[in-house]
Amino acid sequence: SAASDVYKRQLYSIDYTLFRKEKFYGVNLMTGLLSIALADGFIHPAEKIYLEEIAKELHISTDEFSSILETCHIKQD
Repeated sequence: SAASDVYKRQLYSIDYTLFRKEKFYGVNLMTGLLSIALADGFIHPAEKIYLEEIAKELHISTDEFSSILETCHIKQD
């Protein structure tokens, strides 16, 4: 989709090297981003898709991403 292409272009302009060196850094970044996205009380579907793409860039697996969501008390479908 066009929106997905825009997100990917924005995503790839960010250097995640530092956050990939240690899993701890990537997980902390993801937790912070989820907290920001949750500021209005819920995660919008577009936000979740974008955050899933960032998780992939950080080499965070789907299971790890789900665990982070649970840690942040975010209900999943």
